[in-house]
Amino acid sequence: MYIAVWLAIELVAALSVGYALAWVQSVIVAAVAFRIFDVFQALMNLNIFDRLRIAGGRHYVTSLARTAILSVWNFFEVSICFGVIYSSHLAQLSRSHPLDPYYFSVVTQLTIGYGDVSPVGGTQFLAVTQGLLGFLIAVIVVSRFVAFLPATEPILGDD
Repeated sequence: MYIAVWLAIELVAALSVGYALAWVQSVIVAAVAFRIFDVFQALMNLNIFDRLRIAGGRHYVTSLARTAILSVWNFFEVSICFGVIYSSHLAQLSRSHPLDPYYFSVVTQLTIGYGDVSPVGGTQFLAVTQGLLGFLIAVIVVSRFVAFLPATEPILGDD
């Protein structure tokens, strides 16, 4: 339910941020920035710090399939959130089509960087932040899928 509510908020924000008053845009950007922080914190807690709490050799976590799916969803959710922030600063992108902020966000999140849309001014630092977060989240997502692989036994006794 929590994820569905945030999805609804993000879609409303994406559809309205370009047409909203300046103070409403600030509220939308603050809410979306909070969601980015919330997603990143949840991913870090679940995938990294939760494993440090293993006690007694047994550790129960939600299913690996669920955490893998949620990690992939969070990867693209962060991309949408950054797109909303870029939409509120549309003048600071080299092109100004209404879908360009979302295209730029996905390209930055995937660390592709074609260069056809480029940030100007303060959004350059935002793009760098998104690229770093995108890389870290991608590493976390890949780690979830690697956790599905069966354990291998050492052959040569070099454990």
